[in-house]
Amino acid sequence: MTESKTVTESPSDPFNVDFWHKRWEENRIGFHKSEINPHLLRQIEKMTGQSLTAEPIRDSAQFLENSKKTWFVPLCGKTMDIPYLLSQGFRVFGLEASTLAIEALDEEHSLSLIYNDETKLFTGADGRLQIYTGDFFTCPIEKFGPFDYVWDRGSFIAVEYSFRKNYIEVMQRALRNPDGSWYSFKYLMDSVQYDKSKFGGPPRSVDDEDMEQFFKPWCSIQRVESEVIPEDDRVAKAACGKALCHIYLLTPL
Repeated sequence: MTESKTVTESPSDPFNVDFWHKRWEENRIGFHKSEINPHLLRQIEKMTGQSLTAEPIRDSAQFLENSKKTWFVPLCGKTMDIPYLLSQGFRVFGLEASTLAIEALDEEHSLSLIYNDETKLFTGADGRLQIYTGDFFTCPIEKFGPFDYVWDRGSFIAVEYSFRKNYIEVMQRALRNPDGSWYSFKYLMDSVQYDKSKFGGPPRSVDDEDMEQFFKPWCSIQRVESEVIPEDDRVAKAACGKALCHIYLLTPL
């Protein structure tokens, strides 16, 4: 699907919030995975230092210890990764513009979410889950961080190319200590790479120059996975050629 080619940036909706609202309203959510993301499962030990599986953690002491750590999942949608991380004991902070997505997440996983209109927060899972509903770029993210882990499962590659600088500014605010120093975070990012002249996205391509420009000034970058996207995948088809998936592990300099 290449609907985004017809969506243009405008002063009234510079970050295409209305575009994503419409996608959820029309149930055009091909980006949603109905399983725990396999990249997250493969990299969870690098992130946490624990050999975790897809099954809920059974060690009550470790569950309690994990509850001291928080994952930030930007543009979270109704990802299966949220109930998975909760099942391992972790706290999760999500950010999502569409209340339809959050309500679907709640209904499908019985999270007992309660909404506070003043804070714009949905809270559930015995207080271990918070989801801010609203525009990613205007969220006062520094009030909720800094976060121990970030799982960017399709957020950076969803935003317009021209707003990537704004995106990075939000992420940096999410990962700084109150004194301005970097928190000791681990940031896992799922990305795609293809010929940008062939396809406008989303998802939008991330190449070596992008990583150099947006992340190298403040992160140590490690590419932990790479794979060729199958030719019959919609991204490969839209890009009219080779498309790759790269997973990066980012840590503070």
